[in-house]
Amino acid sequence: MKRTIAAILLMAMAQPVQAAGADALFNAGQFAAAADAARMVPTADSLTLAARATLVVAAYEVDDKAKALKLIAEAEADADRALKQAPDKVDALLQKAIAIGYRAKLTRSPGAAKDARTLMEDATRRAPKSALAWASLGGWHGESVVTLGRFLAGTMVGAKAKAGIAAYDRALALDPDSPVFRTLYAITLADLDPDAQRLRTLLTPAARGTGGDGFDQLMRARARALLAALDGGKAGAITAAAAKARPFARIR
Repeated sequence: MKRTIAAILLMAMAQPVQAAGADALFNAGQFAAAADAARMVPTADSLTLAARATLVVAAYEVDDKAKALKLIAEAEADADRALKQAPDKVDALLQKAIAIGYRAKLTRSPGAAKDARTLMEDATRRAPKSALAWASLGGWHGESVVTLGRFLAGTMVGAKAKAGIAAYDRALALDPDSPVFRTLYAITLADLDPDAQRLRTLLTPAARGTGGDGFDQLMRARARALLAALDGGKAGAITAAAAKARPFARIR
């Protein structure tokens, strides 16, 4: 009996340590390891982190479409498990929405794209002050228009460039210092509205800033590449740099 109690206490004590380890790994940019560590602590927060980390690996570290889709499915499952424990957890809902949106992008599925948008819009209603919710919706509109073109994006999935820009503006108003939102917004604008001054205003703080977690640093590196392309002054350079900075750019 004493051994059983001791084992239970050790497990309870280990969970916060493992969770802290997952956070540290994510902060260090070791996203796959962070996801594995987070799954060892099956709380809603840890599973949400696992989903987020796995989606980063799928979108930015993988060059095989089948592997990316497998990782996306794993991330969606993590988000579903988090939502089962905490149905009102908006961050988990957003990771699920992003996973579905990523799958829609890779499989060219209008139905999945609409499902992702529905979840993102639900998140903005539940948490109107969530910068992540608005940035996710902005990315959905922007990426849809860039991928499909303005006409097809509008007719097939209801995506609009103006809606994407408005959602990103809302996100930055809520979190003006985020290098992630600034960089993703600039990547979208590089195709939709490549005004050099506007892009420079977005990118400079992200490129020159310091700190943040592993994904912040990943986006800061992309911001620096985009700013270098912009400052180079060559025609088409910013568009080409944005294409390399997008999710799944490594997949051909």
